[in-house]
Amino acid sequence: MDKSSKNSRTLDMYVRLCEGKVISKTEEAERFGVDERSIQRDLDDIRAFLHNRTVASSNDNRTVVYDRIQKGFIMQGLEESVMNNDEILAVCKVLLESRAFTKKEMEVILNKLITGCVPQKNMKLVSDLISNEKYHYVELRHSSSVLDRLWALGRTG
Repeated sequence: MDKSSKNSRTLDMYVRLCEGKVISKTEEAERFGVDERSIQRDLDDIRAFLHNRTVASSNDNRTVVYDRIQKGFIMQGLEESVMNNDEILAVCKVLLESRAFTKKEMEVILNKLITGCVPQKNMKLVSDLISNEKYHYVELRHSSSVLDRLWALGRTG
């Protein structure tokens, strides 16, 4: 296997760990057509990378650990530059209360915020916490798209 395949495999697992997914050595070995020892070396590389980030910056205390309950490797800890559940929930509530966007625009923005910023294991919880407000969201009467206008104003202003 060439170096780029190993890099792609390692990065793929890193991204999925960041998303809150569980990594099983057996499943990954089968998925990528490599030995479980190769997956273990990849996980060790990810651990070393995270350790170096922790040493270089106290804002990142993430690590990869084996979770016996989930029978796989998970990422624990937080990177301070990433928003936590409380912050995402607060931003979603402020957006909803602003009533600045059409219902369709609001739905798209909220879904992207939750999908992009909330760990997978907490997505349902955060979604449930704002679901009632999303359902009862009342857009302003003009019902015209705001996003395009904001972008145009930002570029000219």
